Amino acid sequence: MHASGIAAVGGGVRVDLGQEARAQQVAHAVDAVEHGTSVEVSGPAGSGRTAFLHAVGSRLEGHGWTVLAVAGIPALLARPLGALGALGAISAATAHSGDVHAAVDELADRLPPRRAVVVVDDGDDLDDDSWGALCALRSARRTPVLWARRIGAEDAVSSGGPWSASTGSLEAAALPGAGARPTGSASGLHGVSSIQLGGLRYDEFVTLLNTRLEHPVDSSTAARVFAQTAGRPGLALAAAETALRERRLLADGQGVSGVGSLWSPALARPLRALVEPLDRRQHDVVALLALLGETGIETAEALATDDELDGLEARALIRIRESGGEMLVSVDPPLLADYLRGTTRPARRRRLLQRARDAASVATTDAPDPGYSESAAQLVQSLHDAEKARVAQAARAWEAGRTMEAAIAYVRTLARSAGAVDPRIDDVLHASSTLPVGDEGRAAWAIENAYNTAYRHGEPERAVADLRSAADGFGRHAGLVHARAAEIEIELVGEPDLSLLLDPDDVGLRPEVAAAAHRALGYGLLVGGRVGEAVRHLNAARAVGAEDPVVDHLEAFARLVRGDVGAATGEARARFLESRAALDPVGMRLHGSILTFGSLASGVHGDLDDVLAEVAMLGGPAGPPPVGPSTALSNTVMALVVASRTGRRAGAGHHDADLQASILPDGPLPGMQRAWAQAQAELCAGETGTAARTMGEAADALWKRGARLAAAFAYLIAIEIEPTRERYDGAAARIRSVDGELIGSSLRYAAGLVEGSPETLVALGDAFIGERRYSLALAAYARAADLHTDAQRPADAAAARARGDELERTVGIGRFDPHRFVSTRAELTARELEVARLASTGLTNRQIAEELVLSTRTVESHLHRVMRKLRVERRSQLKERMEGAPDEWR
Repeated sequence: MHASGIAAVGGGVRVDLGQEARAQQVAHAVDAVEHGTSVEVSGPAGSGRTAFLHAVGSRLEGHGWTVLAVAGIPALLARPLGALGALGAISAATAHSGDVHAAVDELADRLPPRRAVVVVDDGDDLDDDSWGALCALRSARRTPVLWARRIGAEDAVSSGGPWSASTGSLEAAALPGAGARPTGSASGLHGVSSIQLGGLRYDEFVTLLNTRLEHPVDSSTAARVFAQTAGRPGLALAAAETALRERRLLADGQGVSGVGSLWSPALARPLRALVEPLDRRQHDVVALLALLGETGIETAEALATDDELDGLEARALIRIRESGGEMLVSVDPPLLADYLRGTTRPARRRRLLQRARDAASVATTDAPDPGYSESAAQLVQSLHDAEKARVAQAARAWEAGRTMEAAIAYVRTLARSAGAVDPRIDDVLHASSTLPVGDEGRAAWAIENAYNTAYRHGEPERAVADLRSAADGFGRHAGLVHARAAEIEIELVGEPDLSLLLDPDDVGLRPEVAAAAHRALGYGLLVGGRVGEAVRHLNAARAVGAEDPVVDHLEAFARLVRGDVGAATGEARARFLESRAALDPVGMRLHGSILTFGSLASGVHGDLDDVLAEVAMLGGPAGPPPVGPSTALSNTVMALVVASRTGRRAGAGHHDADLQASILPDGPLPGMQRAWAQAQAELCAGETGTAARTMGEAADALWKRGARLAAAFAYLIAIEIEPTRERYDGAAARIRSVDGELIGSSLRYAAGLVEGSPETLVALGDAFIGERRYSLALAAYARAADLHTDAQRPADAAAARARGDELERTVGIGRFDPHRFVSTRAELTARELEVARLASTGLTNRQIAEELVLSTRTVESHLHRVMRKLRVERRSQLKERMEGAPDEWR
């Protein structure tokens, strides 16, 4: 059993999102073909093999290659040269004669001697003689072949397969970084590499859905489609388009959303294709596992042989995961299980289930494989399954007892569950509002009702007013109600009235009331930038109260701001992993937001993209308040920031849609404001002044609402983007009034930028090394080098760069990003990229216009925008930027 999923690796988080990014796999295949290597592409039905071949072929044609596309045809499998003839690759007369040598000659005449490739779709269904002709062509002309096949029981070309028509040895060559594997012993082709397709990465998957459906898909719906189809693009598009036609998914002009299963009889054909290659016994095993649902590995092993289970897992038809020390088996993708349950006839169903009952008596317990973990789609399905089980259990308890305790538990479970915000919350709150209970029960109900009013109906002021007007009627629990009202005010309204809180140090208070008051004060003081006082109250809340994830989250954020970034992110990383293993989406969001912000603050971005991708896959509501909704907002904002930094903002429409759909205002802590994402996008578009104004205006608004810690960070980012004396002088006094070593270090760096003295910046860099602020040190050295260069002092510039290079060699080259919260990665449109490529080769504007069939004025306009975005002034500088550009720009 192979290991995948998420694991601690060298102090970092490694998230296996099921496959290497599909775009990278395309790039690897193109590179292999261009180096004369044939490539085998394998994958289960619905994995997008045809689209993959088309993408590779299109890329090669764009590079000047001739592409001959053919495909296997099942009906012609027994007819020699039948597919090549039917598709016009060879003449009808040659196909009819079955003369392989003549076919090779025709193919050679049709293709140029160099820069030609044959692309074969559905290679399993191509007849042996056609394969023989392609093998001979490859042998004679070194023409590479790119072909796709269905994944088999063993992940290799089967014996007696398509290469039996010719002789020779296979020289396997794995594609570097592609997750490639040698195809093993075969004959006919030399230098073959293999790429195995599975599900798409989640970000690619959502981009595909949004593009095909022509509207952004809401996060809950996207996560559900991803999970039910295991991220397989062909199956997902078929399911989504069917659901739209049958109105189980609805497009309202703003986006696409829906609830319920994706299964429909209209999907029988693509789902049947998944099991068609199986023999009858294998089909029985899969059908039985579908009927049983997720079951223990010991039961599965009693129902099937090891070879059968290994074969089904290799075909990606079952998934095996560990949960609570037990190995569990289920059908994959889950939509296939729905199909099998819905189409298995009663007589066969009864026979299969009797077989399971007979096998249960001989099932034995097996120890879990500690090295096994889940792929992305499996993780999402496991999380959703766990949440459904929690909701079902809470619903049963409520229906059985109709008590206030059961009602509160049910509401809290619904609030945290994966999926769309559930109308049952309103129903349960209404049904339980008149239950006869004491002060404690009535206070708990009032708090949950206020959360519903504030966070789900968007009326925080009314929620706070309702709580405060009713608080005195709750006896000794009034202080708890006032504390929760203050937290709603802190998070959603601003300028909270903390004077209404009881003195939490009063020894006469109940422990839960004292803890609530300490927590609310800690939250308010942290937001207000009084970090030291906040920590005292948060520590006290932990000491007198029960375990509280809100206190843990706020305390972790305070540690970040006080400069203990490494320890805080390390603990967040460990707890993120624990939450993932426990199938706890709330914990994943909370700890993921700390890990994300800490990674940006320290400049260590190694696992940032992967963690955000996992959090994005959760879908569903933001989680229980307080803090939960704001951290979900922070995760979405940070995902957009990272998408802009890495040049993928165009594919992040689902995150934009989530922000637009949210009824919540910006959160009160740093990173929870929409302006962060907006400013990063503006910066990457070359709009430096606009980006600085965006952050400056956001900072002013935050300061006005009392969110001074977040305001200080926003001011600092605005200064880093545009380090003018006016901007610095207008914000420095406010920034200094906020606690935290992280704030202080960043302010010193900002002052150095504004002063513009390279000597000062080098001195700051040296000081930051002593403080272990390595990203700031690198930024200071880099800026000092730029200033020396501008002043035509090349020796001093080289000395400053040498300091930075020495530091990188010490701490790890590429480990720390000197840009931290601000990236200058430019985003070019497809046309701008074409113009930039041609201009960097030395072509004049007129020559570029002739090449692209544009007017000279249009080329000049594009080139102006390119040079503004890349912050260059001359074509020689443009050439340098393009030479060091990302791979996808070349």
